Amino acid sequence: MLTGLLPLLALSLLARQADDSRAEAPTPSNILLIVADDQGYADLGFLGWKDDVKTPRLDELAKQGSYLPNAYASAPICNPSRVGMLTGRYQQRWNNYFYGGGRGLPADSITLAERLKEAGYATGYFGKVHTGGPDRNPAAAGFPLNTGFDRFYGTTTGGRVHYLHHGKRAQEERGKAAGQMAVGSLWDDDREVEFDGFTTEAFGTQARAFVADHKDEPFFAMVSFNAVHNFAWQLPDAELEARGLDRFPDWDPAQQKYMDWYKGVHRRDWPEGRKYYLAQLECLDREVGRLLDQLDELELADNTLVIYTVDNGGCVPDWADNGPLAGSKYHLLEGGTRTPTIVRFPGQQQPGDRNPGIFSALDIAPTVCELAGIKTPPGTFDGVSQLGALRAGRPLPANRELHWDIGWQWSVRSGDWKLMSTPNEAAAKQEAEFEQVDVRLGVRLYNLKSDPGEATDLSESRPKLVEQLQAKHVAWRDAIGQSIEEQ
Repeated sequence: MLTGLLPLLALSLLARQADDSRAEAPTPSNILLIVADDQGYADLGFLGWKDDVKTPRLDELAKQGSYLPNAYASAPICNPSRVGMLTGRYQQRWNNYFYGGGRGLPADSITLAERLKEAGYATGYFGKVHTGGPDRNPAAAGFPLNTGFDRFYGTTTGGRVHYLHHGKRAQEERGKAAGQMAVGSLWDDDREVEFDGFTTEAFGTQARAFVADHKDEPFFAMVSFNAVHNFAWQLPDAELEARGLDRFPDWDPAQQKYMDWYKGVHRRDWPEGRKYYLAQLECLDREVGRLLDQLDELELADNTLVIYTVDNGGCVPDWADNGPLAGSKYHLLEGGTRTPTIVRFPGQQQPGDRNPGIFSALDIAPTVCELAGIKTPPGTFDGVSQLGALRAGRPLPANRELHWDIGWQWSVRSGDWKLMSTPNEAAAKQEAEFEQVDVRLGVRLYNLKSDPGEATDLSESRPKLVEQLQAKHVAWRDAIGQSIEEQ
């Protein structure tokens, strides 16, 4: 009889082990990833750096979660940084350094959305798509429905997105100006749709509909606003009237050459520019609040990781303020790569925490995968999961090595030290003149702990450290399969 019972006892033991395994497995949690566009590092109300900034809902999010003052994008411009964020890998692996480079989001990459979808998550993308490669239509490899997203509502018009008008009618009305004003159709999944409204509200509305539809299952919603990217004066009449702002015209080819018009509106000294920028920021803040309110109303807040970040550093010519940081979007000073970033994991953090360690947008994918219980082999990501630190309120790592490379300029941060080198000074000057930003040339060394504003170049007094950091960057380029000799 004992012999006959052994198989039953074995089956019972296996069943208990399976139950224990399920009990120990991470509970699937929802992920809401909100990505703003070109917001300044100083442009958060709770920081108290700028009296003109009003962001009550982002301030509230920071009080409930953790603000990360040393968070970075993987590039100082949008399309390379978005590839890095979506994959958790340095985008330079696909030769994506600056605008127009590489394959964008190539078919052989694996996105965070693909990993979550395979794990049983509902996945949705809402807003601006700009990965710098083939992503413009449903047949393209980088189109969201082909990169792991079940649901897509947004625009693939590129870097610029008109805030108010999209579709064939808008293109016909603007004629030659349609491309520069980025009024191409919005996509509702794989259907082109006409749109007259306000993209900030539309993207938020569609994201909330997705959350409501999937409230009973784990979901990943990526909401990629085009706010506060240029051109900030494109606001609804009600928003302009509430602030006493005039309607500023888009480019009219009959009146002016495009570059003459662009230089006139893309400059930090335009007196009214900051007012329009701040209006866009307030509208963005309000839409973030609506998303957070919905999580509360649906009783999902306690089971939803919320990450708020920006695709790159603040764009100073478009009236962002980077506060104590030098530089702007487009170049590799800290103002070009450091981003306003907030992470909220209710019940897991010390509310209102400021975590001063180093965080990279490359860390988002591995962090979310660990949260979702998705196993990945070593070497899958260039970023590192920070789930343990973010959940427990422990300090993020301070002694860390990160690299940036845009082809004509590169930098490396190792602990408190940053080395920035500009091997192609002609390209750097050209970009600075076109975008109207400051530029620093040559090889420069900064201690970011004592000098976060990068005011004092220490390269001449620390030549051995310069050599060490240069060697680190060469080794990194070799490791990602893009040696310096190939550039």
